[in-house]
Amino acid sequence: MLPEAAAGVTGRFLGRVDAALPGLVKGFYLVGSIALGGFRPGRSDIDFVATLGRPLSAAEVAALRRVHRRCYAEGMLRAAAHARPWPLLCNGVFLREADLASPPGAVRAMARQVAGTFDVGKAFDVNPVTWWTLAHGGVPVRGPAPERLAIHLDDAALRDWTAANLVSYWRPWADAVAGGGIAAWRRRLTQVHARRLAAWGVLGTARMHATIRTGTVISKEQAGEYALGVFGDRWHPVIHDALDYWRGLPARPGRGSRALRAETAAFVTHVVHIAGAV
Repeated sequence: MLPEAAAGVTGRFLGRVDAALPGLVKGFYLVGSIALGGFRPGRSDIDFVATLGRPLSAAEVAALRRVHRRCYAEGMLRAAAHARPWPLLCNGVFLREADLASPPGAVRAMARQVAGTFDVGKAFDVNPVTWWTLAHGGVPVRGPAPERLAIHLDDAALRDWTAANLVSYWRPWADAVAGGGIAAWRRRLTQVHARRLAAWGVLGTARMHATIRTGTVISKEQAGEYALGVFGDRWHPVIHDALDYWRGLPARPGRGSRALRAETAAFVTHVVHIAGAV
């Protein structure tokens, strides 16, 4: 059973794709937080992998882009009307079912969409984490069950990709939150609420630590509980801050935004530094 809010958004999106391009989508699978049992309305996105029955023409790419723009605009309006922190949107990739049997690094997405962006070609979501999540918990909205799909799984590649992402994405992210790093990062992150920033950084990197250590993929909420058991008491206040925000709980007293940002950056930097020793 899909969460009610996610079912409505997914149904509208897939219905519009079907109306614009009948017969195109052969399989539609939910991954991310829904597949991992960690969906939180007002916090989570709806992540998908769509398998297509044919290559996309330029006209079909344009039609998919129009559907995405319409659904994105409606999602933004719904979020504003309900004072949600961010809109509930369908973010994901369109590819061939046969692509799932290949290493993600060898796959070129036909199209991908995330938030307000829609483009063609290489997509971040085409990665070993998505493949693992689809194989182990993907929710089939349309198409055969994931266990009937040929999905390429490689434990070493999953851990290596995760470790590399900590260095390429999270290290400059932490530097920017701490006040250094790339100017474009700093400008963007200074506008993000400190509690949301903590949830993104602390829970995001904690789950990557878990993947490198165990070879599994867990939800952000599970990552918070994991972090409390793995990281020392020195980090528990910022982990609790991140978990409380993700669970919709009020902020704990006695900690300002500046201190929370500093602790978030310090935790993420710590995880990046120890990743090679996990």
